[in-house]
Amino acid sequence: MPEYAMWTLIVSLVIFAFGLALTVAELRHRLKVSENEPNRLRSEIEMLKKRHNKEISDIEELNEKEIEKIKKNLIILRIMILTSQNIKTTLV
Repeated sequence: MPEYAMWTLIVSLVIFAFGLALTVAELRHRLKVSENEPNRLRSEIEMLKKRHNKEISDIEELNEKEIEKIKKNLIILRIMILTSQNIKTTLV
């Protein structure tokens, strides 16, 4: 085997080894990321649950306030109706 062919083979093997090392490193990185993925997703789900619960409680609180306003308005309306009926009966 000529010397040129020998060096070409050696360089090719070095490049192949380098590419193989990069591939192994990428696979290790993907494995590490995939192992952390369930934990990341779990924490994201927990965060979304907390946000959802807070929004629901805020809505319920707003609904309670609105219900109280409506009740007060109904009481005022009843008083106004009763007052107007009393005025009519007194005038008649």
